[in-house]
Amino acid sequence: MDLLNNSNQDPIIDETVDYLSELVGDDKKFKTPAELAKGKWHADQTIELMKKRMDDLRSDFERERQQNLTREQLENVLTRFGQTPLASNEQTPVNEADIKPTYDPNQIKSLVSEGFMEMRKKETEEANAKLVEGKLIERFGSNYQDTLTRQAVDLGLSPQEVNSMAKTNPKVFMRTFGLDQPLQTQPFQAPPRSSISFTPTSGPKRTWAFYQKIKQDKPSEYYSPKIQNQMVQDYTALGTAFEDGDFNQY
Repeated sequence: MDLLNNSNQDPIIDETVDYLSELVGDDKKFKTPAELAKGKWHADQTIELMKKRMDDLRSDFERERQQNLTREQLENVLTRFGQTPLASNEQTPVNEADIKPTYDPNQIKSLVSEGFMEMRKKETEEANAKLVEGKLIERFGSNYQDTLTRQAVDLGLSPQEVNSMAKTNPKVFMRTFGLDQPLQTQPFQAPPRSSISFTPTSGPKRTWAFYQKIKQDKPSEYYSPKIQNQMVQDYTALGTAFEDGDFNQY
């Protein structure tokens, strides 16, 4: 599992199209905006349920595959080290004292043990990665990859190091990225207007540099879902005017 790779491709949005009028009207799919919102809500719930079911199906398939691989490996080992039976027409006298095993039982035991331990290791790593992914979605939403990537860059961590930490040491991962801290229950309080203003018509515009200042002064607030969502809304509203400061270095 690659936590930093979002395999779902975002649809291309044509900004010149009025999607509301395309979907809502007497002869459209939805009669009113309320029906459109209701349909969107049901679609989101259905998608989340399908994702959960796919995760369960993938987990069951992987477990069955590992069991089949282990069984096949054991059969191959037994065939490899087993004795070849004599043909039925051969009547060669056998002295039981001269019979020696053609395989080492301890070697078979070691091979089986190694295969079992490797299977358990993969299962543990997958479970750890799922746990971490759940915490990321809970904190930053289903599109957590952008936020996680920015934090990893700030910490000087490569994608390989991030994924390895999630699989082998989830507690360190959550502590490193602040996932062990409780979510803020109090609503976000804007700083005084004398220092920073959240009103677009008075004070500085909420551009990239504006949010980088919040990140520097109050990183915990910067990574909160409220600030991240507000930043997306401001970027949508301002367009290229939002891209000031060191925006383009990313």
